Amino acid sequence: MDSKITIPYKWSFDKDPISQDVTLKKGDMIIGFARSPNTDVSFKITSTNGSLAYTKNVAYNTGGVQPDSIAAVIYHAMSDMTTTLTFATSMKEYTIAAVFRNAELVGHNNLPHGRGTLQQTLPENKHNGMGILLVNRLSTNVSLPSYTQIVQAGPAINSAHMFVIDNIRTQEAQPASISDGGGNYSAIAAFLLATAVKGPDKPTNLNPSGSSSFPVIVGAAFTISWSYSSLDVGSTQKYYQVVIQKKIDNSAVYNTGMIESGSSTHKVTVDLLPDTEYYYIVRVWDQYNNFSPESERQYIKIFKAPTATPISPVGSRDKPGGANLAPILKWDYYDPQGKKQYAFDMRIKRVSDNFMVDNPYLTSIIGQYYVPSGKLEAGVVYSWSVRVKSVDFILGEWTPEQYFITNTPPSAPTLTLPVDTYRTSINPIFEALAGSDPEDDRQGFVIELASDEQFTLDKRVYNSKTDYKNWSYYDGHEWQPFDDYTLSNDTVKGKKIRFDMSDSEPLIKNTTYYWRMAGVDGTTGAFGNWSKTQSIRVGNILQFQLKEPILDKVEAHRLVMNAVYKIAEDGATPARLLVEVSNNAADESPTWEDMTQAFLNRDYLELQNRVKQADKWGLNVRITVFANDSLGPIEFDAFGFSFD
Repeated sequence: MDSKITIPYKWSFDKDPISQDVTLKKGDMIIGFARSPNTDVSFKITSTNGSLAYTKNVAYNTGGVQPDSIAAVIYHAMSDMTTTLTFATSMKEYTIAAVFRNAELVGHNNLPHGRGTLQQTLPENKHNGMGILLVNRLSTNVSLPSYTQIVQAGPAINSAHMFVIDNIRTQEAQPASISDGGGNYSAIAAFLLATAVKGPDKPTNLNPSGSSSFPVIVGAAFTISWSYSSLDVGSTQKYYQVVIQKKIDNSAVYNTGMIESGSSTHKVTVDLLPDTEYYYIVRVWDQYNNFSPESERQYIKIFKAPTATPISPVGSRDKPGGANLAPILKWDYYDPQGKKQYAFDMRIKRVSDNFMVDNPYLTSIIGQYYVPSGKLEAGVVYSWSVRVKSVDFILGEWTPEQYFITNTPPSAPTLTLPVDTYRTSINPIFEALAGSDPEDDRQGFVIELASDEQFTLDKRVYNSKTDYKNWSYYDGHEWQPFDDYTLSNDTVKGKKIRFDMSDSEPLIKNTTYYWRMAGVDGTTGAFGNWSKTQSIRVGNILQFQLKEPILDKVEAHRLVMNAVYKIAEDGATPARLLVEVSNNAADESPTWEDMTQAFLNRDYLELQNRVKQADKWGLNVRITVFANDSLGPIEFDAFGFSFD
């Protein structure tokens, strides 16, 4: 039935024995009805197993000279049981009964002495139910089209009847005329049952799901999900509550309270302690505010916290590092789970009075913070500390405070050599014009070199303040080697400075590198602004040939070649061109013949080789340009040749 009220047993005792073996569930409702052509009919139900509660009785004598009598009784099973029920009545042949399961009584009435019944309606918190009519002496030719008769006892005339109507909110009033035509013997009892509200089941299918022995590992920001269920018809979730407690002491660290929502998910955003075990429970409420039992505990463990290691500037209170007025504070990020950085907190304080100068919280995957201009003052000692957060919202600890003193560093150098975009050797020399230090502090210099413009790939750093070998400056007459890590501002400002890579690891041939230079404050060690970035191309040899030789059964004897090209002529040793040809290029070790002069003269070359190892002759040409000291353009736009 739609209300989910069921009728597992029904009896007509004019045919059925008055003792019945049954298996009942707690809450089952037994409704019995007896009529008699005499007064004061009796009706009682007993159980051999006890646990049966007498709930309701409607009994009276009808009108008339010789009144009928009726007795309607309701009993409830107080526990699950298998028992024998005995239906004791003074008028067995006119007695009926039925068991109603998953039902609760919400209404009963009758108007004695032939007056019918009143309308009955379910309370607001009940969604649907079942109506029951118990009728004495059902009137002839009466139709109850919406009702179903489930049991009857006695002859067709003067019998006892039980009718039901399911899936209703209102049981309409019934007139006295349906019983005994509305005469003196008219008697009707009406009951309204609602589906027994059991409330929601405890939430199931919880995720994340872990046990006390094997907690599931999660981030601090995670989503809890569950499944809602209820035996009640039409039940829906109206509220939910999530509680998180620390495993070690059961202390509550997170309690949502009742959240009005039908959602079966909840995102936890509280900062739970890293590397700590917790458990959570979920409780739900239905639309009538009936609440569920608590869910099973689900155990979780928060990821270990990420750490930050300060890189620069670093120093102690007694020996602060140095920085400019808009420094870049850098740190190394590490997460034990390999999770990326999501955000960081920064604290920058003025040491003299512990004043918080800057306290940003930024979402960033980069381990550095650019202090905005105007925040810091020159000649002041500051401290900084950072706290990082992973993408799983695990918050690390604050790093130990690092101290630095501000100073205006030297202005940026002006790059002079190598010329931007020009070719260089694998160990080039870098030159620039030094800037000046506003406080007239000593200067050092630093070069950054990398194979990308962001200075992250194959990065190399050459810093005179840590190693001044191969650094020199031009005093107006000749190059002088650095005699210390830094030089006086008067010595180098506006002068050429040079770094020679001859003793450094060679650069990789045929690779483009980007480089820049900055002055280093001799007092604080702070870098000044970087120069403009320039690029170089490493390698002074350009060589190319046909991808595959031209194969033939006979060898080539003559070849003439022409090209559209440009060869630089600057430098002490200008660029040089070499043009070669081979007619046994299919061999493993071809013989190459120099045809440079013939190429320059636009003349044929008579090939001399007449020996091959391969099955066929193979013709190929090879062009090589040695840049030497030339820095001018070298270009080959097109070339062609003919042979016979």
